[in-house]
Amino acid sequence: AVFGIGSQKRVFFIIFTVIALGIAGWIFARHTTKQDVLAHLALGLILGGGIGNLYDRISIGRVRDFMYMFTDRHLPFDLAWPGNNTELFPWIFNTGDVLLLVGMGLLMIFFWKQPAPGAPTTTATTVQPDQD
Repeated sequence: AVFGIGSQKRVFFIIFTVIALGIAGWIFARHTTKQDVLAHLALGLILGGGIGNLYDRISIGRVRDFMYMFTDRHLPFDLAWPGNNTELFPWIFNTGDVLLLVGMGLLMIFFWKQPAPGAPTTTATTVQPDQD
């Protein structure tokens, strides 16, 4: 439920999260190698964020937004956010969602850097000088 949209669909989101965590775990176990550090980091972040949000949904019925950054810190030089708020970081956010978004971004970068299926692989070849 993004920005509270769909917050009444608790059972749907629990089922969706369990399926998504299963898929992420399957990708981690079956489709990565020991050298795929970026994919492992991305999937770890996705699993951590998903498990955190799943725990919240099961235990309290909703995902709580709980990080309130930089209390009593204000923008310098009389700057203000829209609405004349001068706090340095006036928003409250959910770290599980941040983990999910960063993990998805890293996973997209990982797949973007992979060679296309069937693409020729480049190997270094040595050129032998003519023996004339």
